[in-house]
Amino acid sequence: MTPKHFCQFISFILIVTFASCGGTSKSGKTSASIPALLKNQNSYYYYLASSLERGEQRNEAANLLLQKALEKDQNSSLLMLDQAWIKASQADFETAEALTNRALKANPKSVDGLLVYGKLKAAQSQTREAIDYYQRALALDSQKLEIYKVMAREYMTLKESSRAQSILKQCVRKITDSRECREYLGVIQLQEKKYNEALASFQVILDLDPFNLTVLQTIGEIHLLKKDYDSAANVFKRLQQLDPTNLNHSIRLALIYYEQKDKDVAIQEFEKVAKVYPKSDRIRYYLGLLYIESKQDDLALENLDRVPKGSNFFADALQKMLAIYRERDQAGQAVELLERKIDEGKANSKYFNVKVSILLSEQLYEEAEKSLEKGLNKYEDDENLMFQKAILLDRTNRWDQAKVLLKDIVLVHPKSAKAYNYLGYTMLEKGENVDVAFGFIQKAIDLQPDDGHIMDSLGWAYFKKGDIKKALDWLKQALSEEPDEPTVLEHLGDVYLQLRNKRRARQYFERSLNVLLEEKKPSKMQLEQIESIQNKLGQF
Repeated sequence: MTPKHFCQFISFILIVTFASCGGTSKSGKTSASIPALLKNQNSYYYYLASSLERGEQRNEAANLLLQKALEKDQNSSLLMLDQAWIKASQADFETAEALTNRALKANPKSVDGLLVYGKLKAAQSQTREAIDYYQRALALDSQKLEIYKVMAREYMTLKESSRAQSILKQCVRKITDSRECREYLGVIQLQEKKYNEALASFQVILDLDPFNLTVLQTIGEIHLLKKDYDSAANVFKRLQQLDPTNLNHSIRLALIYYEQKDKDVAIQEFEKVAKVYPKSDRIRYYLGLLYIESKQDDLALENLDRVPKGSNFFADALQKMLAIYRERDQAGQAVELLERKIDEGKANSKYFNVKVSILLSEQLYEEAEKSLEKGLNKYEDDENLMFQKAILLDRTNRWDQAKVLLKDIVLVHPKSAKAYNYLGYTMLEKGENVDVAFGFIQKAIDLQPDDGHIMDSLGWAYFKKGDIKKALDWLKQALSEEPDEPTVLEHLGDVYLQLRNKRRARQYFERSLNVLLEEKKPSKMQLEQIESIQNKLGQF
């Protein structure tokens, strides 16, 4: 090494050492020592120093060093393009374009110059202009992978997917190792639900790189989208072997078995994972669902109960546990669960609504009223809580108070179809003003024209008004929406009895009675309805 070269080498080592130790003064400004060290060096050394500064995110210092380099080598397109990028990062596109133009004048066939100019245009949302520069660059160098990728990206920006795919396919034909183009092509095909084409694109990448876990998982997901569960299972089994600590592969495999209606195998798979990850909320949630499907409610409850409060699955797990208790007619356990899982002092309105709903269904009116008062103290205008209180008042022989509350509900919540419907229908049942009741029900049907229960109310209102034809029309519509609703069936029986069609009347009364008798634990109202229908049938 000559003394001159040795000195230059020492200078460069000083640059690297200085940069790695942090080249800023106590004031926070970049030190001016580096340019001083290099004042007698050539442009290459300034370029290296600039690169170091840029690596430390010190663009101003990097720009000064590049400017110094350009003073030494005014025609270097490489230096101009590098400085253009710094200016672009500072959103100074005008200067960046000027520098890029200079670079292209110095070297009109600079592929990098055309590529930089295209990127500058793209950054300013001048997409067509960007593509023009990329096409010129591609004409000069068809082996540069980056050109194909950025051009495809701009075509996708323009929503010209076919052109994006065409340029990526060109990349695949022209360049031997074109995995990045194939991957981008596969992503586009997947977005457009061209599953077979996407599968082919990703399979080629996997053939070149058999241990690419991301690509292998993508292939598995495509098989799932195609509902090719056997192929998907094989992929996720392989992923389990290659990446045994990744929980997602085991979950996916178990869910595949679930989709194949092989619940026992799915449970076995989840139970294996649960032994390794006993606190996984997802595993416990999925196991709970599978045990519900398998009619093993105790195991379902055990797993769902282990889903913690902070989990995204908590609310649904709680809802499913409550449903199990209600199916078992275990209202006490349902309420205890709710109180154990949720702090009543911090509870939202949904908590009170669920709790009151359980208590009302079990005719535990005193407890329901206490919970309603607590809930309404916190959420006085909550529509559902107000409505449940009206139901409670009605069921405990306080209809006058219930009617006042229902009218309050529609004032606060003018789109409450259920309040209008309950108000109108109950007035009909209690023999109050038919025209006023009809008006409330008409308001309800205007708000929810497809609701079968409101259709039934309107049909019954027409029956009370003596318009049998309209009553029959509306009750038939209600039956099409609610084919197993005993009240609709009984009302149709009443209409046909009025029309002196005893055979049809009997058919509807019997259907209504059969539905009611299937109830495991009929309410007081249902028992009264059963008695009423039996009395009607006794008259035939």
